[in-house]
Amino acid sequence: MASNNALNIQSCTVQDDDVFRPVVASSCRGSFDFTLLFEQAIFSCSPLALFLLIVPLRIIWLYGRPIVTSQRH
Repeated sequence: MASNNALNIQSCTVQDDDVFRPVVASSCRGSFDFTLLFEQAIFSCSPLALFLLIVPLRIIWLYGRPIVTSQRH
């Protein structure tokens, strides 16, 4: 069984993973996995873009607030 999975992984080409879709080609990894392009776009770029959009808004909001400190006893 392990050798069969190894053959499926080795039959993948760069073109199979260079397509933007959630399922890889049927000849590659049993069409169970995401393509690499899809993984990079959804799981890395999307959270980073969201973070970069939210951080400036948070900084602007905090900049207008008064500084609050607590006394230490």
